[in-house]
Amino acid sequence: MDAVRRRRAATPLYGIWTIDRMRIDGVDRSSFTQTDWRQIIIQDNRTIVFWQWDDTPVWLAAGYDMTARTISLDGQTLTFERPDASHLIFGGRLDGQVVHIETTRVDDRTLPLTGRRFHWIQEFPLNR
Repeated sequence: MDAVRRRRAATPLYGIWTIDRMRIDGVDRSSFTQTDWRQIIIQDNRTIVFWQWDDTPVWLAAGYDMTARTISLDGQTLTFERPDASHLIFGGRLDGQVVHIETTRVDDRTLPLTGRRFHWIQEFPLNR
């Protein structure tokens, strides 16, 4: 089994999650600023990455408790619920603010590295 499959098996929340809706202290953040989060990336059981709109990653140490449905982030705790396989909802207090984040999982097959078949010779360049 390769490293990616082992990571997926060890981390049930594995994936890239695009933020669809975010509320902070009850205020809907439908117009995102550059420092707001665009995506949440979960690769393993020790870290979580919040990707901002200005393409800056924010790495945090994370601990996941699947039975309690919580994520510990640097001494703070968020709860999560997973209504189906492609949606994840986070809630709780983060940096003294009440947050509610609704996300949708990015399909791995749409990413350039996994979505294309390998070609030794490329008839047409990918970047044009």
